[in-house]
Amino acid sequence: MRETYVGFNDVHFTEKLREVHGLDVCRETVRCVRRAEGLAAVRPRRAPQYRRRRDPERAAGSMIQVDGRPFDWFGDSEAG
Repeated sequence: MRETYVGFNDVHFTEKLREVHGLDVCRETVRCVRRAEGLAAVRPRRAPQYRRRRDPERAAGSMIQVDGRPFDWFGDSEAG
């Protein structure tokens, strides 16, 4: 990581070790070795951003229930 693969992140470096050098190591092992050697991450992780939930929009009559069955459920009705 100091000479040939400078600037590679842990995942890309793990892929190159597997493809080019035939070393089958996992990303976590590469990360532990990198940290033990005192090498900083290429791009440190950012903290997750807080996202405020939006209040639902209020709209009169936005939910309409329609019953299209031909039965008279509520007795005699003109519309049925």
